[in-house]
Amino acid sequence: LGIPADSAASRQVEIQIPSPRIWSPKHPDLYILRASLVVGTETIDEICTQFGIRTVATSGNTVLLNGKPMFFPAVARHEDHYLYGRSIPKSVIFSDLKKVVEVNATLLRTGHYPNHPYTYQIADRLGIAIMEEIPIWWFDEQDAWLKQDIFRHIHEQMWREMAFRDRNRPSILFWSTCNE
Repeated sequence: LGIPADSAASRQVEIQIPSPRIWSPKHPDLYILRASLVVGTETIDEICTQFGIRTVATSGNTVLLNGKPMFFPAVARHEDHYLYGRSIPKSVIFSDLKKVVEVNATLLRTGHYPNHPYTYQIADRLGIAIMEEIPIWWFDEQDAWLKQDIFRHIHEQMWREMAFRDRNRPSILFWSTCNE
């Protein structure tokens, strides 16, 4: 792949995984993808990411995860802490998510802001499904901010950023448009 200076390019590669293990709360099977940019024998750049394979669909009012009806006992969580505020250490995030699993919840509703990326990474690994909220709940129809948002389409940009950032997280099953 040749890329001239001051430009960008992409390349799509199809990867076959024969008989993949499927991600679910009961079996949070994950894969690691490593992509390397190699020039000659030298690795110039490299990125690794975890991903899972699963499907989400509906049949009437039933949610189907990997083609099977699912029931999700759920809890809500805000990334806010009495000692750390919104700057929660990873150890506390991990402890919080372990508690979600300990109470047999299989779905976590996040707050109306992007959670720390570690939250989603650990949810993938622990098998916690997530309903992620768009950060727009505080606007009401009388609010001048809402009028500006509608005019400038900020809500659409927030939606695109949320979906683009988290589209490959197997734990994120639902994106909520505003407070459930």
